[in-house]
Amino acid sequence: MFQFLLSYTDWLCFMMFVYNTIYFPSLFIILLTASTFCYALLVTPHNFYWEAAVVYVESVIGLKAFALVMQSANKSDGFFPRAILHFCSHSGSFQDMSSDLILIVLIVLHKSMLRWGIWYVGDDMERTRVIRNPSKRNFRRQPGIGTLLAQVCRRMGSWFRRRVSMEDKLGKDLYMVEFFFEGCFFTTLLFSYYSLVGSDSDLVSSIQTNLIPGALVLWQAFLFLLITINRVVYLFRSLPMKLVLHYFNTILLIFGCLWFWNAMRRREPPRADFTFRCQLLIALKSLQLACSAQQIKYGYARIACNRLTDEYTDFKYYIYILFRVMPFVVEVKSILDWTFTRTTLKLWYWLKLEDIHHELLVARADIEDTKYHNRRVGAPFPAWPKCKSGLCFFLLIMMILFMPLLWYASFSPALTYNYVNVTSVEVAFEASPALFKSEVVIPQEQLRNEDTVQVGSWIQKMHPVLARHMLDEENSVQIISLTGYSQTLWDISTPARKMLLHRLSSGSGVSLVITTTVTRVRGFGKSVNRVKQTWPIPKDKYRDVAMVIDRAKSHVNEVNESIPTAIELNCFYSPFLFNSPLSVQRYTLDPDDAPCSLMANCMLSFEDDEAFPGRQYANLQCRSLFQNGNGNGIWPPKWSPEEQACISHGDQCPNYDSADNNDQHPWAPLYFVVTSAKAPFYQGAGFLASVGIMTLSSTFVFTLARVLRWLLTGQAYRVPLEDMKDPTRLIQLVEDIKLARAEGDLMLEEQLYKELIHIYQSTELLKYWSRLDMQR
Repeated sequence: MFQFLLSYTDWLCFMMFVYNTIYFPSLFIILLTASTFCYALLVTPHNFYWEAAVVYVESVIGLKAFALVMQSANKSDGFFPRAILHFCSHSGSFQDMSSDLILIVLIVLHKSMLRWGIWYVGDDMERTRVIRNPSKRNFRRQPGIGTLLAQVCRRMGSWFRRRVSMEDKLGKDLYMVEFFFEGCFFTTLLFSYYSLVGSDSDLVSSIQTNLIPGALVLWQAFLFLLITINRVVYLFRSLPMKLVLHYFNTILLIFGCLWFWNAMRRREPPRADFTFRCQLLIALKSLQLACSAQQIKYGYARIACNRLTDEYTDFKYYIYILFRVMPFVVEVKSILDWTFTRTTLKLWYWLKLEDIHHELLVARADIEDTKYHNRRVGAPFPAWPKCKSGLCFFLLIMMILFMPLLWYASFSPALTYNYVNVTSVEVAFEASPALFKSEVVIPQEQLRNEDTVQVGSWIQKMHPVLARHMLDEENSVQIISLTGYSQTLWDISTPARKMLLHRLSSGSGVSLVITTTVTRVRGFGKSVNRVKQTWPIPKDKYRDVAMVIDRAKSHVNEVNESIPTAIELNCFYSPFLFNSPLSVQRYTLDPDDAPCSLMANCMLSFEDDEAFPGRQYANLQCRSLFQNGNGNGIWPPKWSPEEQACISHGDQCPNYDSADNNDQHPWAPLYFVVTSAKAPFYQGAGFLASVGIMTLSSTFVFTLARVLRWLLTGQAYRVPLEDMKDPTRLIQLVEDIKLARAEGDLMLEEQLYKELIHIYQSTELLKYWSRLDMQR
């Protein structure tokens, strides 16, 4: 291992350049990284490059040390030290000096390896030693600036010509590795865009709202275009185009590093998620550029080869199958190859040839796998392959069947509290406009408070009826208080008011309707649910209700004991709601429960509006939940001695099941006690919260079952194509077709293709060409 590291000390230096750029970005280290991808990786670097790198890094360390001394001497931040810090370090400190020292050690070690001759390095830019005759002296004049510029231009032109020339280059095929890093960069940017721009949203939320940022779409289209161009350059085997594309990608990397450096200087402190995603993107782009530089250095292979299919291993086989099943990858590759390659085949013939090649490679892999187990004829199949294949398929079926059920199970880690975040109430006479409207938005601190579970246990102790209706002791309880006054005026016309008074005076059935609209954070049903409660007005209250309405109409301000100022609403509504994962509803009482169990007494009155004389708004006050009020929505109020004894010792608990038991409680604004059950939810997978078990099973389970059935059945029709004894000759025929195309012999390509199709048209010919070598 030590000898291996000594053989690649130059790569250790390059890796340290990129490491410093990722973890300690600064303007100086970004320039050093740019020199790596623009020059050092394209050739075997000249000795002068390493000497310059040593001097460059030493200068940076000296500048940092000088700024540190100046800061220590002045005891304050001056302009010059601060400017040095901004250019030499993103954090404004000297924590990255250790990485600079390690970089110096690696560069010196690499120069020592060159000097000791551990391995020979030859470079096309090495200066050729010219043996001069010491007796002859050159008395020519020193060249001018124009001559020096011309020499520099000639040298640079010669350097670029050698880079794009295939002479003295063995050729390598690194496209698959570079494509892998391109795909990783493409996918990572897709999921990291929102973090990079500082948005609190994510990709799943954008898909749910059917609105994706236009900049993200343009960036993804741009990256896809770069991947396509790289494939076209690979098909043409053009090093000049590859060099231009390489420098363009290097410029993108430099701009990205500069943006990252500037963002790290300006964000105090930077988010860990933002930093990690930027570092990952820079690392992936650097790996892609390293593959691109090595491709230019060694040149393209004359004949394209696939490293995944040259020999059989389990790892290569599964990677190849994964590459084949990736959506649009094989299709786009085949269309681009056919478009930019000189061939005599039509597009469908080309696709047919690629499919034949794939089937032959799979058949050969199956034969190699059988040879690997070395099973004798008549011997049972080995246990390990059966475990590897049979148990894997069985576990896959188990996951397909039970994963959706585990998602909805009571012990699922996806269960989180399904809080109510918005509540609104409307109270109205039947067939009349609303006389009371109120809406409240729940604060965020209440939505995140886990102590509401304890509040629920206290409420349950004082309301024994709830013990028979609460589904789980772990439910979260919210005490939601609305305003005691209506947020809107009572807009009722004179004819409608007269009709309402006529119904009350004639004794017709009149009811007050309480409509509660609840908005939840998540759930399997609708996020907005409505609960409607009806309070039939008792007949003995008709006269009082009519007098209060008539008083509000006539604006009587003087005190008249015969005219009531408020309407008593006994057993008016039930403030206890249950928020199940599916919907929100009232608690249903048992037949043996008291009629007013879990009901609240309220009082309705009207007040004149100061801004709009002649118009009124309604006031609605109800008896509070506890003896000292309802609290602030998160915590109950201060307990009375009787309530404190119930909470502390569990005995002498007051019974507030009926509205008659809390008639001594103070008046409070309209309120609700919402008990929320847990609902499955994962961050980034909130779309599953809108579907149920049957929906998920019908889409997930049955769809995957059909795909699995398609994979495991229909094999009888493929016996002649897959169960070959030896497909080597057919594979060689396909490769000969591609070789003839690469050499430009299109006549031979077409003839061999027709021969291949003729073989596949006959089962006997296919059987003859796939015989074993000993049978031929």
